[in-house]
Amino acid sequence: MAKLINKVGTSKYQWILENNAEPGTYPGTIVDVLENEEVTREYKGETKEVDVCRFLIAYKNDDDDIILVQTYEMTISGSPKSKLVQFVSNLRGKQPPLDGTYDFCDEVGRNCMVTIGEKTSKRTGELYQYVENVSPVSKKLKGDCPDPKDVEIPGGKKYGRDEDEDALPPQKKMDKAGEDELEDDPF
Repeated sequence: MAKLINKVGTSKYQWILENNAEPGTYPGTIVDVLENEEVTREYKGETKEVDVCRFLIAYKNDDDDIILVQTYEMTISGSPKSKLVQFVSNLRGKQPPLDGTYDFCDEVGRNCMVTIGEKTSKRTGELYQYVENVSPVSKKLKGDCPDPKDVEIPGGKKYGRDEDEDALPPQKKMDKAGEDELEDDPF
């Protein structure tokens, strides 16, 4: 099991990774998904419990070392305006089905182009790297994407199964956004 941290006042569950990603655009592979259910969030004085996820992406640097980087936490929502739907749309090059038949965890193993950005934390002043964008990878560059079998995930995989396991763990599917969903509601 990967080490999870819960920072006081937030619920930022994540993989603990070395801070060695370098800004740039690289051929990569989605190697894992981390889901957390019923995370408490406050927004405009209102408290809600939401389900969140983040993706773990592997890419090779110029020295051919496999580097891991993770996305920001995203609310699991099927709204076309949600960060999750936008991320998956960028990853696939088209919007996923929003009729309840699509499982975003099925993207594990998908090759992509990943753009790494760099920011300074306002809270700690530390420099950190983040996934700025993803997009489909060209056929010409697919061979440069890491093979998921070659990737060592800190603490082990969170999603999926090894070939000798019988079944995948139950996963949430994205549903159409509710009619009453507010456009500026981040939940």
